[in-house]
Amino acid sequence: MLKITAIFAQFAVLAGMVAYYSVPYYSPTEIVVRGLPVDPRHPFMGDYVILGYDFSRIEGAKPDFWKMNMDEYCGRTVYTLFVPDEDAPRLWRVEKTTFAPPKSGVYIAGKLTRYGRIVYGIEQFYVQAGTGKELEKAMRSRNTEITLGVTAAGRAVVKDVKIIDN
Repeated sequence: MLKITAIFAQFAVLAGMVAYYSVPYYSPTEIVVRGLPVDPRHPFMGDYVILGYDFSRIEGAKPDFWKMNMDEYCGRTVYTLFVPDEDAPRLWRVEKTTFAPPKSGVYIAGKLTRYGRIVYGIEQFYVQAGTGKELEKAMRSRNTEITLGVTAAGRAVVKDVKIIDN
């Protein structure tokens, strides 16, 4: 009986993890933001894109907490609120970044690092095998649009990465 309970508990934990991480894929809110590619290949992990965002830096996130001691705030959760961009109809832009979750709207939660970066968990995206080098060349010469699935609780996942022509 104990073995059956242990096996069931392992499956329950695994199913819970799958459900937790797949929720943003089925979220009703999708936003498209501009990306800043970093490096699309890793010799041991295969083809993937490391993505950067202007809102991953404190300067680009438009925070309401400009002057602060980074050591004191390192590791705290921040919330970046997005609104549709009037200048680019398909895209969303940052309205502000705060320590308190917004009461309404579309926002993503992230962790503040010591070096003035915000990590949202949307910094990697795996691509089809053999396409990393091609994507690297395209990303260096063009703009990138990234579609994010966002939950009401501020969790996000990268759903798509597109190279667009200007």
